[in-house]
Amino acid sequence: MQTAPAYQPIQYGKFLLLDRIARGGMAELCRAKIIGSQGFEKLIAIKKILPHLADQEEFVSAFIDEARLAAFLHHRNIVQIFDFGEMAGGYFISMEYLSGKPLRNLMNCAGKSDVRLPLGMVLFIIAEICVGLDYAHNLKNFSGEPLGIVHRDIGPQNIFITYDGQVKIIDFGIARATSHNTVTTVGSLKGKIAYMSPEQASGKEIDHRSDIFSVGIILYELVTGRHLYTAEDSGQQLALAADCRFVPARELNASLPPLLYDILDKALAREPDDRYQTTGELWADLERCAKETGAFATAPELALFMAQFFKADMEHEEAALRQDVSVELPLADEVLDSEISSLEPTVLLAREEHAPEFKVQEPRLHRRIFLLVVVVLVLGMGGVAAVKFFGKLEEKASAISVVNPAQENPIALQDEARSYFTRLLTGQAQASGRSLPPKDLADFDRHASLFMEKSPREAGIVLEKLALSYPNSARVHFQLGRLYTQRKEVDKAMAAYQKAVSLDSKMDEAFFNLGFLHADKKEYKEAKAMYAKVIELGPAYVDPPSCKTV
Repeated sequence: MQTAPAYQPIQYGKFLLLDRIARGGMAELCRAKIIGSQGFEKLIAIKKILPHLADQEEFVSAFIDEARLAAFLHHRNIVQIFDFGEMAGGYFISMEYLSGKPLRNLMNCAGKSDVRLPLGMVLFIIAEICVGLDYAHNLKNFSGEPLGIVHRDIGPQNIFITYDGQVKIIDFGIARATSHNTVTTVGSLKGKIAYMSPEQASGKEIDHRSDIFSVGIILYELVTGRHLYTAEDSGQQLALAADCRFVPARELNASLPPLLYDILDKALAREPDDRYQTTGELWADLERCAKETGAFATAPELALFMAQFFKADMEHEEAALRQDVSVELPLADEVLDSEISSLEPTVLLAREEHAPEFKVQEPRLHRRIFLLVVVVLVLGMGGVAAVKFFGKLEEKASAISVVNPAQENPIALQDEARSYFTRLLTGQAQASGRSLPPKDLADFDRHASLFMEKSPREAGIVLEKLALSYPNSARVHFQLGRLYTQRKEVDKAMAAYQKAVSLDSKMDEAFFNLGFLHADKKEYKEAKAMYAKVIELGPAYVDPPSCKTV
């Protein structure tokens, strides 16, 4: 038997398509790379409509609607869309590259190994889905009008679990927004039967409560290990779905908490009016169930569970990513740097093993300086003092920004950091409520920065565990904030920085980063207050009060 030829990287406008990730009925998904000036380089995913469908108006219209809808969606639990355009006679969407597996793969592997996901992990996954859907369901357009988004295809195949434990909703390909042109006709049927609500299976008009029913189906499958609709063929399955006929979870698994049966009954109610009316309500009951049962889980724990089943795949993908960075794409003359640099960083960044590596945990220096110039001048700092302030700030940032492999051995330093954190997490770290030992403060930041640089996924697991082991340590929460900033998880980053300054009111760096994040969210009043606090604290890179007037 002849093996299929390997996918050859090909240029696609300003992108280089590296390999094909998946191919569906309407489009194919490719891993791609984009390269800009000054060494800018990143991995993304490109979804492009299949060539033989490029001239079919229905498919093209659906693809364009997906892009238009996705442009409004920007949430940590939803795959991020960067760009949309037309090239070589077809349309494409560029999006963040996710390293991980669909929830369906995790469920299948766990089932084959006769392993059931712990209840805490199930509640965590479903809660994260609810958070993402609640955002989408309540999203408004730029005029403040509700978009009325309904995903319509929520199922394990469209829930993506990254290797570092993030939960992402993907593929809004058949989603409907009431404010968009594409509206489902009564009697039409789109979506996967196994995860349809009764009204969707009957071809009736649906709203966001149909998605809630689909979430209930995923929860049902995770806690029972059985499909909701068990049938011999799709016709019979559709009839079961339309009639909402299934075996109650309590008859398949009698060991679940009573509250969870109530949650399932309400989420899977036949009539939409009898269900949860919002995913926010469902999320609240899931949180209550977790608190009453003590069944909690975190993203790092989910990451460890993923590694249990997909270690070989993770290693294979990391090897492929290292190979990808060696493939070069010359910039076309007509591609402007602004087009490339407008893309936001992806969740997973390619690692260049033999070049100096720049930290990306902190906001970019030039953006921070721009925002600080405005705020500091408003606060009354004179021009000369401002120049001195930013000059010292740039020196400070430059001093901590680059790890030069020529001066230090990255592998040895990474092993040193791993040993350091292992010691912190064993023995003495078990005492609840303790702060980080004073003797460790000097080395902690150095090791944390190094770990985030060399092993971001592992660093995330370690830092979140340290935050639990040392809840009263401001430095731990500060470094956790830097990690979340790197991941673009703004709300989590701000919460970590707030925790840090609540424990140490003199931590100027945490106030500084909070100021940037507030400004980035256009919360200028809050940003001004944070930067004022930095100046009040007078760190080494800020002139003393006597220098503030010219």
